Amino acid sequence: MKQVSSKVITGAFSCALALLSGVVITSYLSVRQSNQDKQWVIHSYNVMATIKDINVGLLSAESKRRGFVLVGKSSYIKTYQQDQDKVYKSLNKLYNLTKDNFKQQRRLDNLKPLIDKRFIFFDKSIKLFRQNPKDLSSQTAITEENSLLHEPIETIFQEIWTLDKIISLRTMFVS
Repeated sequence: MKQVSSKVITGAFSCALALLSGVVITSYLSVRQSNQDKQWVIHSYNVMATIKDINVGLLSAESKRRGFVLVGKSSYIKTYQQDQDKVYKSLNKLYNLTKDNFKQQRRLDNLKPLIDKRFIFFDKSIKLFRQNPKDLSSQTAITEENSLLHEPIETIFQEIWTLDKIISLRTMFVS
């Protein structure tokens, strides 16, 4: 009888140990998955914040360009150039954040020429103002041409953000 009860105790202990091992493994995998999900959420927020930084930089640069054209103070140019640098640094950061996604990289390849074009318009406006501050018709034409770039840029930002969000959600729910 002692032998039977010792076998039952050993079997019960083995079952309990196996069950506990299963719980530990499941907990470990759950924590690991939770950390991966957290990283995707952080990644998505970084993408959104970087898009916002580019957008804010473009708007700020445009504002500085307009300020220079309206007031003529050269201090606007210095901060305009700082904004331009920030936009390109943020664009490079966005390239880096999406380097593992071919579709996102292609979107950025489409975005960069539009941003370049905006800065070409800004620079042209500044140059024209320096040459002839009274030439308002040229400034108006540049502003109108530049405004046509807002929608395509915003559309690409939305596509990047949406695709990143879809990838993030898919990764969290599939795993």
